[in-house]
Amino acid sequence: MSGGDRIGCAFEQELYTEARKELLVAIAADPDEPALHLMLGHVYERIGLAELAAEEFDEAQFLSSRTN
Repeated sequence: MSGGDRIGCAFEQELYTEARKELLVAIAADPDEPALHLMLGHVYERIGLAELAAEEFDEAQFLSSRTN
């Protein structure tokens, strides 16, 4: 199972700690991928970390605007 598959599976099963770990590894490998920051923002939102979620959403938006 690829990293992306593991992240999606963990998120769908509400395994947010596991999804967060997988996303942090993926972001370390590809920090300029906006989709990873967006997914991490959703994880943070689901576990009640609104400030961290907002930071990740902002980063995703910034990276998306940079690549377009």
